[in-house]
Amino acid sequence: MNDQELFDTMCKTLYTAVISDTLDQLGYRNQVMRENINPVDPSWVVAGRAKTVLSVDIHHLPEDPYAKEIEAVDSVKPGEIVVGCTNESRQNGLWGNCCRRPPKCGAGAAQSWTA
Repeated sequence: MNDQELFDTMCKTLYTAVISDTLDQLGYRNQVMRENINPVDPSWVVAGRAKTVLSVDIHHLPEDPYAKEIEAVDSVKPGEIVVGCTNESRQNGLWGNCCRRPPKCGAGAAQSWTA
């Protein structure tokens, strides 16, 4: 079974409670996201490898302010799900209008990006 088949199977057969309970039984506690983290559309179900991105406040404008964001977007591989963090800052945003709607499970799993 290749990764995409595995991710498709996960989307069809697993749900949050089963994954959380399994991780707990394996000794991996505190591995689920907070309850206030939700998809933009509740019908979305995705599975894949996490591509984590941290967005931080800056206090000066770099020469190329979008270079690191573009580098992060360009580094996403098929099968990766982008998990972005802003540390709850209200002074920075993660990509703004750079993202398009993520594909449904089975459609490539990685996020789709605009140019």
